[in-house]
Amino acid sequence: RLLEGNVSDILADMPKATGDIDRIKRLIERGSALALALDKWLSAGLWVLTRSDPDYPQKLKQRLGKNSPALFFGSGSRVLLNKGGLAVIGSRNAGEDDLAYTSAIGIKSAESGISIISGGARGVDQTAMQGALHAEGTAIGILGDSLLRASMSRKYRNALISSNLALISTFNP
Repeated sequence: RLLEGNVSDILADMPKATGDIDRIKRLIERGSALALALDKWLSAGLWVLTRSDPDYPQKLKQRLGKNSPALFFGSGSRVLLNKGGLAVIGSRNAGEDDLAYTSAIGIKSAESGISIISGGARGVDQTAMQGALHAEGTAIGILGDSLLRASMSRKYRNALISSNLALISTFNP
């Protein structure tokens, strides 16, 4: 009803206990901007996943309950989000020996059918993911920013297309 009529008239009839009317008006006015942003993300191959979606990570929801993120932005295979895996997180400035060892962990995980779960940052995180992906395994990158840029990156393109990778973030893509 709010989106169909005169917002001011409809809100004026609502009890004051329902919240700040000016704030509600501002939020409704942002709806068209959200629709444009969502269209841009969907055109770029991104998706939005809410807590009520069946592909939402169930273990995360069970452990965090109402504190679990209300939504994720993502790219790639949503199915991977409920598979579990091995978390690999480390230094961005690791040495060559450490990166070789990390790559071997990614490869061994892939051979064992275990997904690599990582933050996706350069260094150990990306090396573990790339090791698993080069061995035709699967990986999940939980990104702190730049989901849109990462999903367009050449280094992830084939893995996203082949459903071996999921990139997710709680932040604006």
